[in-house]
Amino acid sequence: MTRELSPREKDIAALILKKYSNNEIAAALKLSPKAIKTRIRHIYTKLGISGQPKPRKLIKDIYTLST
Repeated sequence: MTRELSPREKDIAALILKKYSNNEIAAALKLSPKAIKTRIRHIYTKLGISGQPKPRKLIKDIYTLST
């Protein structure tokens, strides 16, 4: 079961899907790279992603279904 992403997590997920790096996401959202890393970890936890080889595809599949 997946939990709903917060609006900020959805912003980050959208940038991940656009293939932004963590540093690019941080700059775009005016957050620290460490904050982005933490938020991405929360996104993966909420979406049930752990140790998957292709997290972008999983985010795309799940994110598309929830919007």
